[in-house]
Amino acid sequence: MAIFSRRYNLVEEIKLQKGSLETGTRNLLWNLICELKKYLGSARFLEFAELIWCDYLRNCSDDFPYTYTIGSSYPDYSFLKNIFINGEWFKIFDILELASLYEKHNFVKDVNNVFIRENCAYRFVDKFITEITSDVEIQEIEESANTNIKNVDEHIRQALEHLSDRQNPDYRNSIKEAISAVEAFCRNITGESTLDKALKKLESKGVVFNSQLKQGLEKIYHYTNGEDGIRHALMDGTTPPTKADAKFMLVMCSAFINYIRENGING
Repeated sequence: MAIFSRRYNLVEEIKLQKGSLETGTRNLLWNLICELKKYLGSARFLEFAELIWCDYLRNCSDDFPYTYTIGSSYPDYSFLKNIFINGEWFKIFDILELASLYEKHNFVKDVNNVFIRENCAYRFVDKFITEITSDVEIQEIEESANTNIKNVDEHIRQALEHLSDRQNPDYRNSIKEAISAVEAFCRNITGESTLDKALKKLESKGVVFNSQLKQGLEKIYHYTNGEDGIRHALMDGTTPPTKADAKFMLVMCSAFINYIRENGING
């Protein structure tokens, strides 16, 4: 629900936040870390903070900060807060991704609610923060990453990880993993050795393809599998795939897997 000042346009709307985070947004995200501390308790939150200090920040473990008082000491988490308040925006996202591994109920949902409220161009999808396109596309990827078919789920998550890497995105391997998920799913169903053969056999199992859709899927497969395609070494003069290419392939492959499952067929 929009609050009074926003309903009557008395405050300036927050512009789309992309490649940066405003102070108020940083504060709201830090508040979620404070809630995580309450949820985990002292011992488990210290474990999380030490993970950030040692593995992420690469500091010496015996230099972990403590505050000392007469007869006692306690961990000093101000280094964490400083990242959220003053640090680079992508480091905040790194820490949020690590925090999401600690099984706090609704943590990912709470982060996404802040992103929505603060008009951020990012969302948690599965366990990765990625630049958003639309909520429908996010839903497609999440569904295809949770089919309970191990090799399919792993390919989708690897594709998402390659696409979402904020420092070294790997669009080529993201596309490879996305199409590999489709191939693994179809091969699990049909027992065929390749995707193009599997697509043909799916029709015998009751999946009715529009002829143009089928041709499109076969052409996309050959795009990734041809001699100068994504799965082969980059040839001289070949244009490398872009972020848009990788995002399109991940969403398209996810939607295709979900489409087959909606037809009542699981790999």
